[in-house]
Amino acid sequence: MAEDAPPHPAHVADWEDLLVRLEIAPRALRVTLEDAPAGDPEVRALVARAAAGERAFQRAMEAMQAGAPLPDAAPRPEEEEGDARSLAEAFSSLRMRTFAMAQRRGVDVWAWQAADAEGRTLTVYQLFTRMVREDARLLAALRERVRAPGGAAC
Repeated sequence: MAEDAPPHPAHVADWEDLLVRLEIAPRALRVTLEDAPAGDPEVRALVARAAAGERAFQRAMEAMQAGAPLPDAAPRPEEEEGDARSLAEAFSSLRMRTFAMAQRRGVDVWAWQAADAEGRTLTVYQLFTRMVREDARLLAALRERVRAPGGAAC
């Protein structure tokens, strides 16, 4: 689930802050990739994992909107095709779709939730919190790779 995130934000400002973080992640990814070594398989693997995760987040969001159970399918980075930059574009496209689903409905989206196979409930706020945390992990790993021997300098 979303580690230790509460089911709903304490204040509208917390929700707005989370939405800003969700929206800027694709841009931060593109900027970080500008410094990444072209064709680096580790960079590609990191971005493929992010794109696969974003597909899973999108499916979870769709399930919540429909009031359906969360899908069982785990992210499968090995099925993602393309280089790091095209994978980043796929990530961005999925993120913007998820963002738009929430943005259009304002705070009404706070009521969306779905249960997994074990009966644990996940809310949109918890999902978005997990997404932001995954973004931070991705960007940190990419920046570390850029600083690694053979990588570009920051």
